[in-house]
Amino acid sequence: VMSAGAEVAPEAGPEAGPDAGPAPGLLEHERHNSRADSASIRFWARTIGDRNPRYVSPSYVCGYGGGRFQPHPCWLYSVHDTCIGTGHPGTVPVLAGTAWAFARAVRPGQEIVTVARLAGQRIVEGRFGGPTPVQQIEVSYAGPDGDPIATAASTVFLVNPERARQRGKFAGWKRWRYTPEQLALIEQTADAESADYARATPPRYWDEVSAGQALTPIVRGPLTSEELTLFIGATRPARSAEAFTADRLAARTASFVHPRTGVYETYEAGFVDDESARQLGFPAAHDPGTDRISYLASLVTGWMGPAGELRALDVRLTEPHMMGDTSWCHGRVRELGRPSARSGYVIVDLEIVNQAGHPTAAGHAVVELPLRQAGQLR
Repeated sequence: VMSAGAEVAPEAGPEAGPDAGPAPGLLEHERHNSRADSASIRFWARTIGDRNPRYVSPSYVCGYGGGRFQPHPCWLYSVHDTCIGTGHPGTVPVLAGTAWAFARAVRPGQEIVTVARLAGQRIVEGRFGGPTPVQQIEVSYAGPDGDPIATAASTVFLVNPERARQRGKFAGWKRWRYTPEQLALIEQTADAESADYARATPPRYWDEVSAGQALTPIVRGPLTSEELTLFIGATRPARSAEAFTADRLAARTASFVHPRTGVYETYEAGFVDDESARQLGFPAAHDPGTDRISYLASLVTGWMGPAGELRALDVRLTEPHMMGDTSWCHGRVRELGRPSARSGYVIVDLEIVNQAGHPTAAGHAVVELPLRQAGQLR
């Protein structure tokens, strides 16, 4: 899987014919974390800069609603990152977004079972890679007895590297240089988030939320090679040189000869190496996209408080983040659903802009919040 930045809605093309790829069905896939152990929970949350004690402190216990230490909702990406490209040899999967539906939180120590399927496919004319297969990959996560935990429906572009290089979509890209004032603002915003988590956080009640309410922004970045290396290592299994060679010779994975070393390399090296990224048409090392989707989950879970539950998260990635870019995460309450006797739903619109103020991701979340006084509504 490579970085996000493909366009979906504006360039929807005709449905792919029977020769465009395999029919919808179950897909083979390899899990990374198969068990929600404490170390993987804490390590993964820290790779995305989440300081919520609910996700990083095993001793965390909240008196509101029985909240306890548990995995971050998007920790499930570390079981499987949903990016499976199938039926088009020589292409590279590029994530364009994920729609999550959460039935319940993962319990620490729990074994996770996954089922993946190709839910749909079409061909689009993309500005990045020209005529491109777009697949809908659906991964279901469950406990060992089959009880549902979550479903992730990801949109994956299968990009032809040669066409992407020829298109030169990012030919005008220039690396950002920060001013001292910009760096100071990033540090101040990050420090304020840490200070909020250092205090006991009260629950947020549905009764106290109104349409148009803005969430306190959070910031992640600037993106570094260390952060990318840790996040990728925490999220997906690493192939040995022997396994990569076997996959390359069997045409199970796309590869290229690195211009600097003359040896075969995987396109995933583009997460940390500029020259490798340019082989797939990117101007520099870049993020995988799953990190920014997870940032927005952190924004929402921090805002909803210890008694809230994230029920859905739908994020579309519109541009990649290159090494050195910053994610400013924003949210605003769109509307409130009619509550039951004990809780109500809230829809929150979400957006990420980079350090230049350019939008790079957008979507929404559905949050369930408790009522201040159960049964108060007639």
